[in-house]
Amino acid sequence: MNLSDCTRCSLHKNSMCVGLTGYGSTTTGMTLVVVPGPSTEDDVSNTLMSGRMGISLQSLMDDAGFAKTEWRVTGAIRCVGAPSTSEIDACRFHLKEEILRLKPSVIVAMGDVALRSLCRRAGLGVTRGTSLPLHSEFGYACDVYPTYSPAFIQVIPKSRPTVVTDLRRVADRLKEDDHVQYTRQEVDEWSEDGPTSFDIETDFFVTGGEAVVQVGYHSTATGTARVSGRVPKLVRGHPLIGHNSWGFDVPILRRAGVHVPDLGDDTMVLAYLDDESQPRGLEALCVKYLGVKGWKEGLHAEIGSEEFALYNARDTIHTYNLWRVLCERLGPRKRVHDYIMRPAFEAFRACSERGLYINQAAAHKWEKHYSDERARLYGELANETTIRNPNSSQQVSQYFFGDKKKSSDVAHLLALGTPIAKKVIDARHPGKMLSTFVRPYAKLGRIHFPYNILGTDSGRVSARHHNMPRELKSMFGAPSGGCFLSVDYAAIEFRYAAWVAGVKNVLNRYTADPNFDPHVWFASQFFRVPISEVTREQRQIAKSGNFGLLYKSSAEGLAAYAFKTSGVRMSLGTARAVRAAWLELLPEIPVFWARTEQFLREHGYVESVTGRRRHFGDPRLLPKTGGAWNEMVRQAINHMVQSPCTDIAQTGLVLCHRGGLPINGFFHDSVTFEFSCAEEAYRSRRDIQRLMTTDTKVYLKKHFDVDITVPLEVEFTYTYG
Repeated sequence: MNLSDCTRCSLHKNSMCVGLTGYGSTTTGMTLVVVPGPSTEDDVSNTLMSGRMGISLQSLMDDAGFAKTEWRVTGAIRCVGAPSTSEIDACRFHLKEEILRLKPSVIVAMGDVALRSLCRRAGLGVTRGTSLPLHSEFGYACDVYPTYSPAFIQVIPKSRPTVVTDLRRVADRLKEDDHVQYTRQEVDEWSEDGPTSFDIETDFFVTGGEAVVQVGYHSTATGTARVSGRVPKLVRGHPLIGHNSWGFDVPILRRAGVHVPDLGDDTMVLAYLDDESQPRGLEALCVKYLGVKGWKEGLHAEIGSEEFALYNARDTIHTYNLWRVLCERLGPRKRVHDYIMRPAFEAFRACSERGLYINQAAAHKWEKHYSDERARLYGELANETTIRNPNSSQQVSQYFFGDKKKSSDVAHLLALGTPIAKKVIDARHPGKMLSTFVRPYAKLGRIHFPYNILGTDSGRVSARHHNMPRELKSMFGAPSGGCFLSVDYAAIEFRYAAWVAGVKNVLNRYTADPNFDPHVWFASQFFRVPISEVTREQRQIAKSGNFGLLYKSSAEGLAAYAFKTSGVRMSLGTARAVRAAWLELLPEIPVFWARTEQFLREHGYVESVTGRRRHFGDPRLLPKTGGAWNEMVRQAINHMVQSPCTDIAQTGLVLCHRGGLPINGFFHDSVTFEFSCAEEAYRSRRDIQRLMTTDTKVYLKKHFDVDITVPLEVEFTYTYG
């Protein structure tokens, strides 16, 4: 039967191009990718997987390591429409003909329709990540690998890495095992002339990872990997290269008494800089960048066996090759790894080791405050409603919706807009503060927070205490007789934005007075009063405008931001007036927004002055307009300001650490110190100010050729033990 004449089901009535076929390799033994079927766009263009979906599929197959000659795409159904079971059954005839003709070695079922056609079963969420036999009706033996479709990824972008992982399992079937050369050699010292990759294996299930049972290392000088069952006494390479070595391998070696002179290069960090949105496991990265076959899944090697040694050697060699590829891809952008992230990692480790001391008096004050607040709000709710526990979703849902199963999350309560709904939200807050921060921290006495340098897309470091409300940071202090010092960069994001956008109105004032207060200035302009007469409330409104509007917020967004950050109740009319006045006083800011948006549209990413990128996807797949696009633009603008400010603050932290100062915490744009006495803190003030301002700008100029001309200023807050 000619496909274009097919009338097996009713879907042909709605299609201009009946029986759309696929494209790609026709070589026997290739991988056949079965998608649900053609879209309306495909029907118009007479091409399966045309436009955005085709670009997305090609990108997925590329990232999974497929060459274009190794796969073909076809549809489970051949006409436009959401098929019923009977329509899927009717079109299976054409899919069977194609499979018998092409004889693929493996089939990928993308989406539920494809799975139902190929295996006569549903349940994609359960079956993806596994393999199923092709249904006997096809008369052909072949494994089917279910996964999500490109259309599903468009709706849920976070599912993309999952699909790539599923596809890589399929790609591995087509690849030959790599031939890794290694020798088993017991060594007491590594001393290589060139860059040396290494990987340690621990007896995790016995000692929790503290005991090193095997070490592999490799360099171009040796040509092969060496595997040793002994822990070396000295490690020296130029540089030393590992994967997740900053967080795992180097600390373990150092705890074992091995002298490791510096952290070296970490391919996980380099991969993060190349694309912060991708998976960071060694195997996934090597499959993507090197095209090798996966080697970790299903491995059950005995410690000391040849299989275990081969695994160690393979990790080591692939790490080295991955390092070379990533260094080439990053080019000058590797400077972020070398001059910010690596020294910052050491500084964060020092902060974590010293830890933050908890002022018990402050903790008890907050415990009483939140306990009293919770009791008061619970009592008011009990008097006015049937809600006895606002954290009980059943009670809240029953009261508002008459349905115990309906969601009672914040979004649904805010949508109600009633005083009682707001009171329920308010009543939940004290308990959350008590259980999340106050009581756990008070028990510890001193907290040694881990800092994650790969925890955000923008380059900001993440740590648990960064989510604390500002007022709760008063719990951090110093022991009796000591001094806790917090040093904050003053309005750093506003200063930097003025510099990068070239806002003359602001830059001239900062040049004349490094301590210029932009909030008082804007309040004076907006309220038409002399600077000396600006009230505290007026300044707070202006401050909300300066920070809330920086990232292209709407008037509605500004009003919400003002209330969330400072409790300022700004009417929508006032917010619109503030926004209009702000844009008139800072006309260069919209130009900066437009420039960032244009770059994003052309490249699919944005890049800060230091070389940090934020990826948003293939530019051909990005939405053209609408809410999703506006949110991407807002995040891009945010990256162009927040990311460099992060690098400025982390550089200040690094220089203070190198200067021997007792750093013990970092909060986005502030560094904290714990001194043994107030006199020591006062004596260090001038050094800290110089390191975090003048020396930081010199450092960035030297290593990144970034000449930040706007003055940097810091503010000091002392807490005495």
